[in-house]
Amino acid sequence: MRTNMLKNRNLAENHGENRKGKYFQNMTKLKNNNSKGITLIALVITVIVLLILAGVSISAITGNESAMEKAKQAKTANENADILDSMKLAVVSAVANGTDGRLNGNNLAEALKGNFFDEINDIEQLNSIRNNEGPWCVKYDNEIFIIDKQGNVEVTSDKIGSKVVYNTELNGVKLNDWKIFYKDENIVRLILSDCLPTSAVNIEGLQKSGNYGIYNSNWDGTLILNEMLKKSNWTNLLKGRLNGQNIDYTSEEGTETYAIGTPTLEIFTQSWNTVYPENPIYIYETEDIRMEGYHGYTASTENNPPNSNEAQTSVFNGENIADDLYHPYYARKYNPEGYWIANPMNYGDKNCVLWLAWAGKLTTGRVIYSKGIRPVVTLPIEAL
Repeated sequence: MRTNMLKNRNLAENHGENRKGKYFQNMTKLKNNNSKGITLIALVITVIVLLILAGVSISAITGNESAMEKAKQAKTANENADILDSMKLAVVSAVANGTDGRLNGNNLAEALKGNFFDEINDIEQLNSIRNNEGPWCVKYDNEIFIIDKQGNVEVTSDKIGSKVVYNTELNGVKLNDWKIFYKDENIVRLILSDCLPTSAVNIEGLQKSGNYGIYNSNWDGTLILNEMLKKSNWTNLLKGRLNGQNIDYTSEEGTETYAIGTPTLEIFTQSWNTVYPENPIYIYETEDIRMEGYHGYTASTENNPPNSNEAQTSVFNGENIADDLYHPYYARKYNPEGYWIANPMNYGDKNCVLWLAWAGKLTTGRVIYSKGIRPVVTLPIEAL
């Protein structure tokens, strides 16, 4: 009996040990499974984080504002600066080699030929430089350089206000120095940087004063307006050499391609409002005819001013128009005092025409007094 009891006790102990062993085995399996599950989740999260970081890194390296893009821009800027410096040195050399110590087309072409161009591949551009009296347009490495008669060199662009070299002429007078007055997706307007020399004006009924002044001694404002706006007077300005390329739009003169003798108020404000949209100019027109075939006009920096007859007094006072695109010679007070704007005034004498004074004011001008004119050429955008 004692033997049976011991046997049963051993069996019970063995059974307990087996149960305990199985319990620990099951717990270990469960723990291992949980560990595998946690490890898999952690792996997925890690991969996602790495992908995000990789995306950020790639963007930082290759995006528009990336380090790589900024490095490219910096490299391009340095290269352009080097080209500009080399261009300036070539101009200095051209001046030094001149017989009178002045820059001319032949010397400039020779200096550029040694540093930038060769006589075979660049013969057209070199001949263009040789045959012009300045300023000169030089195209090199997708950049456009303007070199003036004094030897100043600057990189230009196609933005409003930028200089362009447009080699054209009127009545035998060469006109080379122009600026972009306005541009959109269809047209580009160029304006002469200075007033037109009176030697280029050959219009019956218009009198000349000094180098730039135009007036009419018979108080005939309508005559001045008609001749400024008569496109046939200015057709020859539609052909020439623009930034090194020959153009001729004389046969295409029309509503989108034309030249006039000086800007209208509409053309002027279109340009101004594009450059200075935060300070727009508003145009007002009278109901009555102020001159033969013309309504009177004025402008204001206020929209719907209480008295449009006085609106012009609030426009362009003092330094407001010191931008040399619109007001190129602030220091020159006289000869002439400013330039005509091709619109009659909407009040006062019926033979008064708008004009912009160098002193910085859009005002009334009796046509017996001398003012300058600045021709405007409107071309297809492809011409630029």
